[in-house]
Amino acid sequence: MVGHLVSPNFAHLRPYDEQLFRLGSLAERYFPEDPNTALIKLRQLGERLAQQVASRFGAFTSAQESQLALIRRLEFDGLIEPEVAALFHDLRTTGNDATHGLYGDHSSALSTLKAELASLQRALDAFRAERGTVAEQLSATEAQLQQALDEQQQWEQLAEAAEADKVALTAQLQALQSAAVRQPAAVSNGLLQAARKAAGSIELDEAATRQLIDEQLRQAGWEADTQTLRYGKGARPQKNRNLAIAEWPTSSGPADYVLFVGLTPYAAVEAKRANTDVAGKVPQAERYGRDFQPSNETELRSEGWGPKGEYRVPFAFSSNSRPFLNQLRTKSGIWFRDLRRSDNLAGPLERWYSPEGLKALARQDVDLAHQQLRRESFSFGFPLRPYQRRAIEATEAAITAGQRDIMLAMATGTGKTKTCVALMRYGSTRP
Repeated sequence: MVGHLVSPNFAHLRPYDEQLFRLGSLAERYFPEDPNTALIKLRQLGERLAQQVASRFGAFTSAQESQLALIRRLEFDGLIEPEVAALFHDLRTTGNDATHGLYGDHSSALSTLKAELASLQRALDAFRAERGTVAEQLSATEAQLQQALDEQQQWEQLAEAAEADKVALTAQLQALQSAAVRQPAAVSNGLLQAARKAAGSIELDEAATRQLIDEQLRQAGWEADTQTLRYGKGARPQKNRNLAIAEWPTSSGPADYVLFVGLTPYAAVEAKRANTDVAGKVPQAERYGRDFQPSNETELRSEGWGPKGEYRVPFAFSSNSRPFLNQLRTKSGIWFRDLRRSDNLAGPLERWYSPEGLKALARQDVDLAHQQLRRESFSFGFPLRPYQRRAIEATEAAITAGQRDIMLAMATGTGKTKTCVALMRYGSTRP
C-alpha cells in the first residue's frame, strides 16, 4: 500500500488539488525502482492538469475527450501557449510508450491476482491431500497464499480508491466548469495573462530540450532518440534509414545531431537550452558541417558543399525546442541556413525539414533556376497588365535577393488571381 506521501517537487500542488499532488508524488516514489510506472503516473498527471485548465476557462467538455484532442483544442483556442502544449504532448507520448511497454490497471491486476489465488489454493489442497508432501513445500505454498491474500486486499482497496477518485474528479471538473462559465471576462483574461507569463518563464535543461527535439524530429520523419541513437553507443548511418544520430564527432567538438538520409549526412544540428539565443548558435552548427568527421559507413559528396567545397554537409540547424514566436524571433523556433551559397542567410522555420524535403532541397540548383527564370517569357495564355508584370518582376527580384517575406497590395478588380498564377512558375523552396 502507498503510505504517507511526501514530495519535494510536487508539494506546492497540494493546496490546489490533492490528486495532482498524489500523482506527482507517486511518480517520484516509483522513479528509482520502476521508472515505467513513474512515466505512467506523470501521463495521468498531465491528463488531469489539462482537464483542470480546460475547466477553469469554462472549456471542459467531457472526461472522455482524448488528451490529444484536448491539448490541440486548448492550444488552438489560445488557452495554453505553444511551449506548454509541447510539454503536454511530450508527457502524453512518453506515458503512452510506458503504458504499452507494461500494461495493466487496478482492475486487471485484481483479476489476475484472483486467478493466481485460486491456483495457489488448489495447489495447497493438493499438498494437504498428499500426506507424503514435505513440510517445506507446504510451508512455502501457505506463505505464497497468504501473500496473495494480502495483495488481493491491497489491490481491492486501490481499485475502490480509483473509482472514488473518478467520481470526485468528475464532480470537481463540473464545479470548476460551472464557476468559470459564470465568472466575469476580466477574471478569465487575468488567468490567461498569468498563464502566458508563467509559460514564458519555463526553462528546460539540456536533456529535456533534447527530448522535445527528438519528438519534433520524429514527427518530421526522422528516427531520433538522443539516449540510444548516439555515436558513442555505436549508432551509424544505414541504408534506407533516416537517422538523427546524436553526438557525432567533428574536429570542433561533437555535433548535437547529424541528420543522415541513408549513408549521406545532410545537416548538422546545434540543440541548446530553451533560454538560449537560437539564431546566435547557427554558426556553431556551420562549424560542425565544415568539420564533420566521416565513419566507414558514410558516403560524402566528393567535391564538398559551399562556394569552395569547404562543407561536408550542405545544411545547418539550430534549435531550442520552443515553437517559433515572432515576438521572440531569435530565441525560438528552428533556425536554418543553406551552406551552399555564401549569401544565404539564416532564418527561422516553424518545423523541421523531412528527409525527402532535405534531399529535394539539396538537388535544387538555385543559380540555374534564376537563369531559367530570367529567360522565361511572360506568355501564359492570358494577357497581363503592365502593373501586374511590374509586380511579378519586383517579387521575383526580391526572391532572387533572398527575401523570404513579400507582400503585394492590390485593389479589388485589379487581377490578383492572374498575378498569382503567373507567379507560381517560381517554385517555393520552403519545407
